Amino acid sequence: MDTPLRLACAVLFCLSACAATSPVLAQETSVGPEWTAFGKIADHFSNARFEVASHIVNATGEHDNVLRISFRKPHFARCEVIDGNGAGGIAVWRGGPMVLVRPPGLLSRFSLALDRNDSHVVDSRGRGCGQTTLDNFATEYAANGSLEETPGPTIDGSSTDAIAWKRSGDDPSGDTNRLLYISKTSHLPVELKSYRGNELVEDSHYRNIVLDASMPFSTFEL
Repeated sequence: MDTPLRLACAVLFCLSACAATSPVLAQETSVGPEWTAFGKIADHFSNARFEVASHIVNATGEHDNVLRISFRKPHFARCEVIDGNGAGGIAVWRGGPMVLVRPPGLLSRFSLALDRNDSHVVDSRGRGCGQTTLDNFATEYAANGSLEETPGPTIDGSSTDAIAWKRSGDDPSGDTNRLLYISKTSHLPVELKSYRGNELVEDSHYRNIVLDASMPFSTFEL
């Protein structure tokens, strides 16, 4: 069973930001129009806020929660567990190897500084706070596997294209392939499905994405 502290730092969709130009911008546009449009957005926004509702399957069982994510390039991130396992927990990353954590419940009066990769502050898939962001979708996928764009279904009211990603080499998470669904209206992700072989291990829905919002640096304090 995941600890509340682990869930408070859930990186399901926690954050880091890439300072370098996204490889997708240098990639041939043969992947497809939505992938190219998303890559341009991922490369140019300065900050973002959104929520992610996730269902995760691992060796300890099934886990559901909703995260509110705020991040500012190049290395500021805040992840709040607003529903489900670990609700009330908060993790903040401000660059470097450490994260600040406020556990949920009775321990919420205390803040802890822990190693970003400490077993207590990674999610059930082994990802630490600050390791997955919208821009990292573009950089990681373009650099570490093959991509194919095809028409997708309507998801949460949005028409989508599906970006099928197949990993080249081993992935630390154990994923062999993923499906990233991008809205044809906003050109932003609406759903991510991750697989190990034929087993679905993650199903995440992205909602209320706001780019370049007013976001003071006090956002990244506990």
